[in-house]
Amino acid sequence: MKKITSLFVFIIAVGGIFIFSNIIIVAQQPNNTLPNATIDAGQCKPKFK
Repeated sequence: MKKITSLFVFIIAVGGIFIFSNIIIVAQQPNNTLPNATIDAGQCKPKFK
């Protein structure tokens, strides 16, 4: 059971890092923001829609 929970935490951490880096990219490129953010987030977690 501990391996399953640690794997779950790892997946959440990777997803959070992915979304956080995505927000940084969006902040640096205000012209291309929303389409790229929705596509990238849709591959991980559809939060931006």
